[in-house]
Amino acid sequence: MHYETIHQQFQLFSLESNGALPLLDDHEPRRLEHFELLWCKSAGGQVQADAWTGDVTAQQLFVLAPGQLRRFQLAPGATGYYISFSPDFLYVSNHLKEIAGLLEQHHMNMRALTLPVTEALGEDLEDVVRKMKKSTTATTACAQNYSPSC
Repeated sequence: MHYETIHQQFQLFSLESNGALPLLDDHEPRRLEHFELLWCKSAGGQVQADAWTGDVTAQQLFVLAPGQLRRFQLAPGATGYYISFSPDFLYVSNHLKEIAGLLEQHHMNMRALTLPVTEALGEDLEDVVRKMKKSTTATTACAQNYSPSC
């Protein structure tokens, strides 16, 4: 897969990184074109999804779907991850299509899907983030080197 295609379909940022700042300090709500996951390991603030507003607490996962109007207002010092991916990213297998359908159904209720992050889920999420970082780094290196072996 070409580097630009991956970048358009998928983004991963640590909440502490400068790359995440423009995505996490919304002055105005914005309409989503991608799915977004916001995993707040430690944070304060609010997440707005359509007509719903929720407080951000530590070890919380927010899942938002395309079409939702969302606004993040996180307190300084927030830790965790922001992940964004296109709907096409989910539609690669039947199992993921079911997940996308559930997320879109939750969106119809005009709120964000929120999940508490238990210790076990946190370990799983850390593993997923590590694998995503590794995959993204390898794909970026291949694209920048224009290596036909990639």
